[in-house]
Amino acid sequence: MKNYRVSSAELAQFLDLAERSVRHYRATGVFVLARDPHGRPLRGRYDLKESVRAYVQHMREKAKSGDSSESERQELRTRKLRAETEIAELQLRLLKGELHRTDDLLFILTNRITEARSHLLAIPARVATRLQGETSEQTISRIVYSEIESALRRISELKEGDFAEQSQKYLRSISAGNGNIKRSARRAIPKHGKKS
Repeated sequence: MKNYRVSSAELAQFLDLAERSVRHYRATGVFVLARDPHGRPLRGRYDLKESVRAYVQHMREKAKSGDSSESERQELRTRKLRAETEIAELQLRLLKGELHRTDDLLFILTNRITEARSHLLAIPARVATRLQGETSEQTISRIVYSEIESALRRISELKEGDFAEQSQKYLRSISAGNGNIKRSARRAIPKHGKKS
């Protein structure tokens, strides 16, 4: 086959490309300028046979590996969409009361445990006068047991209303922040018990 030298416009037309694509492929090393008999590059001239071979080879490699930059962009878009969907689902579950934030749970449980501790530590002072002069071991045991049970029952009686104020405060804060869920919401804990 005869060695044809063509301009960038002719090469673009032959390969059905835009001229800027020819320049791009030249800059990335796919196309190389034709050379004169002394080995010097010919400005704006390409060896048609070599350029077609290089272009076909480039397209084969691209097809084999896939356009990694495009597939990476698509993967990033997919991951972003998944994350946004997950955030929206978490916000919806928070609104429905099907999910409670870890911070709210810790706050409420810490308060309950502190109250129970105070109640337990106050038992001796509360029962001392009632037990003064009491000789029946059974009566003493019943009174002390009743006080301990009362203190512990407070911890076990968590109700939906206990979370209402904390959840409302949090939901108001994300509404004020254009719906952006804060970091702590990622640590939300699913509500146990009956579902709504």
